[in-house]
Amino acid sequence: MDINNEGQIVTEDVYLETIKLKTSVLFAAAAAGGAIVGGANPREVKAINEYAIELGLGFQMYDDYLGIAGDSSKTGKSVGNDIRKGKCTCMVTNTIANLKDPELLKEFKSILGNMNATDEQCARAKSIMESVGAIDYNLNLAKQKVENAIAKIQFLPESEEKEFMIALARYAIDRDV
Repeated sequence: MDINNEGQIVTEDVYLETIKLKTSVLFAAAAAGGAIVGGANPREVKAINEYAIELGLGFQMYDDYLGIAGDSSKTGKSVGNDIRKGKCTCMVTNTIANLKDPELLKEFKSILGNMNATDEQCARAKSIMESVGAIDYNLNLAKQKVENAIAKIQFLPESEEKEFMIALARYAIDRDV
């Protein structure tokens, strides 16, 4: 499996599995490891691991959003590079799944993965994504993943650590970098 899904069209399920392997498992290893070292019981370790998996998914989906619609002066990423690289994000899979106009689909696919695509062409691809609701869909799914993460740890006793974890999860989808 291409860890970046660059240059290939995949389903949303494959995309989610890819970002789980790319981002979430790293988050989970760090979080669960910290929980174990901190003396958490098995139920708490499991919940924190599940929290981190969901957080990683939401974080990566929002990161993909920033690559399409973020402010490059803040993110340090050239807006449109993910389009040029043909990175198959949730927004791309959703666009392809929901774009009914064959001419628009052809235009979208001709821009996706074109390393020579102009800024205007990348903006056009973004506009096509917006027209089918793919960007909003991605943001809503990222928010859902973060809410799922927070729900995983709700049973933990109130503490600074729990509040930090909740704040971190919310920051993951409310940032501009």
